[in-house]
Amino acid sequence: MTLKGYFDYNATTPLSDAVKAEMRHAMEVFANPSAAYPAAGPARALLAQARQNVADLIDAAPEQIFFTSCGTEGNNWALQASCAGAPGEAAIVTTAIEHDATLAAARALGQSQGRPVHVALPQSDGIVRADAVARASAGPVAVYSVMLANNETGAIQPVAEIAEIARDRAVPLHVDAVQAVGKMPVSVRALGCDCLSLSGHKFHGPKGVGAMYVRDPGTFAPMMIGGGQERGLRPGTENLIGIAGLSAAAAEARALMDPNAARNRENRKRILDGLRRQGVAFSINGPADDARILPNTLNLSFDGLRAEALAMRLAHLQGIAVSLGSACSTNKDRRHSHVLVAMGLPEARLVSALRISFGRYTSQADIDALVRALADGVAHLRQLSGAA
Repeated sequence: MTLKGYFDYNATTPLSDAVKAEMRHAMEVFANPSAAYPAAGPARALLAQARQNVADLIDAAPEQIFFTSCGTEGNNWALQASCAGAPGEAAIVTTAIEHDATLAAARALGQSQGRPVHVALPQSDGIVRADAVARASAGPVAVYSVMLANNETGAIQPVAEIAEIARDRAVPLHVDAVQAVGKMPVSVRALGCDCLSLSGHKFHGPKGVGAMYVRDPGTFAPMMIGGGQERGLRPGTENLIGIAGLSAAAAEARALMDPNAARNRENRKRILDGLRRQGVAFSINGPADDARILPNTLNLSFDGLRAEALAMRLAHLQGIAVSLGSACSTNKDRRHSHVLVAMGLPEARLVSALRISFGRYTSQADIDALVRALADGVAHLRQLSGAA
């Protein structure tokens, strides 16, 4: 499979051939997995295998995996469940770089429950220090919610350190791992989190299906009330076709983790080296240490121009797709990325920032075409603006 000019893998990824094949197979498995008769056996077996594959991908036990519709649902569920038994004065503590699925849910819960919401700020490299999370609330805390890897900058957060703080304070920790799972090794045991959300379409699975890891399901409040599916925690007839795709994507991601990461690191370096050889001036918005950033993600600012103009030129003249930030917020009335603003970047970098993300089907020819297009576009726009 080739996806010429596609550099928005952090928004979504294409279905792999193995995922398509598994979903086609699942289309023939028509029985309701909750039924007791023998014809439902294949459906139950499919669910069981999917639970195992997702568990293996994140180093969990299958009985700790619950299927959801997406990462947004998982983030909302985690916050709601964590606040369900917490005193009203206990705060929600999160960070300023979270996805809107977390930030908006936290604000809504805070407003409806009269609960404080505290937000820890990142450093200029996009990493939120564990002590900043610890200092965010001096009073009681209902839940800490921190993403593992940022969707805009790729910055990997010190979740294991934050988990130590949460344990010391007997506060649950939720991890939004939507952007991390499938791109980097993720172990819920090593992270020490109480719950974790993921989404299939970020690692070549279908849209509309995800999963939640819950360390102790017996103490976790249900997402909604209804039937007994997913042991009553996430009732509703399972999306068997989507779950089959998630299952295949999880198995593939686990098997290909190391070679994919190595290829992404190589492509990331190829972009940066190529731009430097072309004499393109840019700034990297994110960690300088490659070990602290997703291998497939680059957030670059090109001072002296507007990112919208550069992205439009790339799309319409070269057929290259890049992003101005989170795909979920592209059409909202927002002047700048809330992530980059929280990092304290100057205006010139805010208005000229592009997110470039790549993946399994990105070729070196794609990388080289991107570098040429960026060099041409930046030179053209800087000349027009008089910033050359």
